Amino acid sequence: MKEVSLHPEPVIVRHHLLTVDDYHKMAEAGIPEAWLIDLQQERVEIYLQPSSEGYRQILRSGKNQQIAFSLLPNVSILIADLWPR
Repeated sequence: MKEVSLHPEPVIVRHHLLTVDDYHKMAEAGIPEAWLIDLQQERVEIYLQPSSEGYRQILRSGKNQQIAFSLLPNVSILIADLWPR
């Protein structure tokens, strides 16, 4: 069995939408990866490459896409699996 070492960065879970300022603050704090899971639109936005001006890269994934975590590249999920069938 392979041991997986998780990155010691914080995880933020919110039940409401984050503002642009929230994302800017997370990027300034150096949080390497932030995911916005839009339950109504059934899509995911992944914010990467933090800088003092915000995140430099934003990936948008549809429900039928497979995506990997940048910090755990060998771990991927199918976006559709985030919603009940």
